Amino acid sequence: MKKITYIPSKRETRGKKRVAAYCRVSTARADQADSFEMQTKYYNEFIHNNPEWEFAGIYADRGISGTNAKKRPEFQRMISDALDGKIDLILCKSISRFSRNLLDCTRYVQMLHGNGVEIKFEKEGIFTADPSAFLMFGMMATIAQSESESISRNEHWVCQKKFENGEYKIPNNQILGYSNINGKAVPNEDAWIVKMIYDLFLKGCTFEQISEEIEKAGGRGLHGKRIRDGAMRYILKNETYVGDKLLQKNPPCNYLTHRPDPNVEYDSYYVTDGHEAIIDRDTWNKVQAEFQRRKENQKKGFRIATGHSHFLYGKLFCGKCGSPYRRTNAGNREIYFWGCRDRLKGKRGKGCKGRNIKEKKLFREISTALGWEWNGVDAFNQKKDEFNKIVDRIIIYDDRLEIVRKEDA
Repeated sequence: MKKITYIPSKRETRGKKRVAAYCRVSTARADQADSFEMQTKYYNEFIHNNPEWEFAGIYADRGISGTNAKKRPEFQRMISDALDGKIDLILCKSISRFSRNLLDCTRYVQMLHGNGVEIKFEKEGIFTADPSAFLMFGMMATIAQSESESISRNEHWVCQKKFENGEYKIPNNQILGYSNINGKAVPNEDAWIVKMIYDLFLKGCTFEQISEEIEKAGGRGLHGKRIRDGAMRYILKNETYVGDKLLQKNPPCNYLTHRPDPNVEYDSYYVTDGHEAIIDRDTWNKVQAEFQRRKENQKKGFRIATGHSHFLYGKLFCGKCGSPYRRTNAGNREIYFWGCRDRLKGKRGKGCKGRNIKEKKLFREISTALGWEWNGVDAFNQKKDEFNKIVDRIIIYDDRLEIVRKEDA
């Protein structure tokens, strides 16, 4: 005969329930400071005043959006502690404080629930330990995300209206040479660095040479860093320095990913003479024309190397294949050669057949082609500024050099 034996639950009994709270405000504005302080103070007292609870901590993110959980350090620390078994219950003012992203919200709540950690949302009166709570929770989480989307659209609308009226601000410590004074962009004590960059660039200096000259003069970029190639290019192409401003350069950010959304249509506005310029318009136009000239040369196969220290880099090209020439010492630090890049790359005769040439011989041939008197390598190197002013590029053939001057390029 079948026999049934009752086995009572061996569920582990604990002492006091370990309770934590999560608080968040989306901005660091002064008008939200009181709300943030009140949340943390309220939950601190609320948990300590319950004799059946053990205080497990207050986790609080200030000035951080609720749409991306990964960018909230205190939220992530709370989740980690909860999964490590340090928390039994989490108190939160509302679902929107916990998360404004439906997928994030649902995933973390289910993750915590599956590990025996419950959440109580006070505003909505939802307690995840209640089996019927998840239906209501899903609806409220959707509403929270919709509210975030609505706020984002309103903010985009306000920005768009300001752009239509040509209104903009340049934040402090974000554009070298400018400060924000009473909402207006005003040149500051670093403006000379910007002027020096434009001046040296038009003289034919490479980015590396410009960086070295600025450092010698005591100049530095934002936050005290040395100005590198990328920052140099940004400064030379930034219309802010001529007093103009292109508003809405990129699509508006997606309210969930906080990245420009390529699927959103948007309008841009170009403001001319909207603030005091550091660079005059004639200089600005010359620099942009030089960038355009280099771009066209690149399409033809001529590439300018801006990161090397020797002034001939980016000037010498092979007459056979069009590739740039590179400098090498072949193991001897006193004797340098220049050779086609593709010849140097080639193996077993598969590279370009353009000639290699000793540096001293190359310098002498260039001097002859330019009509300069030959007085040795050191004297030639001292003429690099003059060389950069007049020479666009040099084509090296087996038996001759072809000088392409800047006025002929």
